[in-house]
Amino acid sequence: MESYGRMVQEGCDAIPDFSSNLHAAAMSAIDDDDTTLVRQGLLALAHVGKLDDVPRLKQLLDHPESLVARDAKTCIFEISHG
Repeated sequence: MESYGRMVQEGCDAIPDFSSNLHAAAMSAIDDDDTTLVRQGLLALAHVGKLDDVPRLKQLLDHPESLVARDAKTCIFEISHG
């Protein structure tokens, strides 16, 4: 996750609105049926997520795919403690 964080930071430094565009894409991704896409969205939100996102992310804690639930828990922690 650390190397992903560096990539996100580089994108934010280089591209205007990168963070907000990534946030919007990630929020859309977590509503997808494809669990791989949901997990990628959660990874992105761990870096660009906002406290306002946490209620939506908590809904994923009961996801039938255990990896999604685990990633949602990690994402919430990162947002809350970041």
